[in-house]
Amino acid sequence: MEPVPDLIRALIYASSAPTAAEAGAIRERMTSVEFPTIDDHLAQRKEDRQWTAATTAIEFRSDIDEAIRAAARLGLYLRRGGYMAATIAATDRVVPTERIGRIKRPYTFVVYSADRDTLVTAYQFTSMDTIVVPGDALWVDLPA
Repeated sequence: MEPVPDLIRALIYASSAPTAAEAGAIRERMTSVEFPTIDDHLAQRKEDRQWTAATTAIEFRSDIDEAIRAAARLGLYLRRGGYMAATIAATDRVVPTERIGRIKRPYTFVVYSADRDTLVTAYQFTSMDTIVVPGDALWVDLPA
């Protein structure tokens, strides 16, 4: 199998859904890369009351990794010329009760940049029309 960033580019270019093995490789890569702006993102999620004020960066990353592993959907898309992969998971399944903030949303969204080979954002959301993803994104349902 080709390196994950190249795989994502090829799938998007071909408008092709990943196989189960490819989806697994993409999610595995997402859990292994850095999230350079994790502190800024965690501060914003605390301010938004999605996570509790006591949540540490290590705990936040653990929740993000669990959201990637437990994802129900995987999306591939181009955004501002960059190749992206994103996962959607049920917040209740991936964030422990003691870390869920006062304004919990039903889903957790995590985005990976194939070009930068890093995570670029993670947050909770209420519905697909509240996340910024192009309409031509390729979404695949993942096995439970």
